[in-house]
Amino acid sequence: MKTKKIAVMCHKGGVGKTVTVAGLADAISFNDPTKKILILDGDEQNCQRTIFGVKLTDTRGGLSSLLDGTLSLSDARVKVRPNIDLVLSGGRELREFESRNSCVDNAEMLLRTNIGDVSEYDYILMDCPPAISLVSANAITFCDYILIPCLPELLAFVGCKQTNNFIEQMGKHYAEARYPVAKVLGVVLTQYCATQNLDQSIFSDLEDLAEKRLIGKCFSPIPKDVKVKTAQVKRKLLSEGFAKCKAAAAYRLLAKELQDEIEKIVNVTG
Repeated sequence: MKTKKIAVMCHKGGVGKTVTVAGLADAISFNDPTKKILILDGDEQNCQRTIFGVKLTDTRGGLSSLLDGTLSLSDARVKVRPNIDLVLSGGRELREFESRNSCVDNAEMLLRTNIGDVSEYDYILMDCPPAISLVSANAITFCDYILIPCLPELLAFVGCKQTNNFIEQMGKHYAEARYPVAKVLGVVLTQYCATQNLDQSIFSDLEDLAEKRLIGKCFSPIPKDVKVKTAQVKRKLLSEGFAKCKAAAAYRLLAKELQDEIEKIVNVTG
């Protein structure tokens, strides 16, 4: 079966991209322990390293080295769980990659060109930076699908729409060359509180955009749950310490909904 490559992207910070990537990897593995998953950290803050408790001494490089073609995937990745591998961002080196390659022709295709064979993985999840950047562009040309996380806040809602517009512009840019770019699967509301009027209003607005086919599907929201932060402090995934909590159940549902949506797209497009 073809590797499903999903970028988690929003051009607004603090909306839950990193937590969503880790939560999805955990949920996919929990739903089916036979699935093999690769996480690519495209945010120079390197937060996936913290979540998974990886020591820098355990790594030889990061995503910046993959983008530059100076390190192979087999050398860059770290095994963080029996069926989950992680490529760290490289931190400051990722920022230097941006400045070095900002004027290089086809620099937005470097990840696709240099990462090599990824067919051993069932899923690749990419944590993207909170801004329009060269790394974001590489995510769009490398991945097949985009998931946009959003907080129940006005600025995050606007950031969602801006992200969707950026991806559409990338698609138009490559349309003439007949080069496919990632398709927006939809948006997921994070830290959602069903009893708050504002949260309900933002969720309703996202559903309205989805019904008008302007932003993909509006997936089931991820509820606000203190167990998420508690798990991070303990360097555990939700399934390892709090498998029955609300957020863990929501991420498992999201993983299933994403799989169903991808299958629909594949069945339609062939």
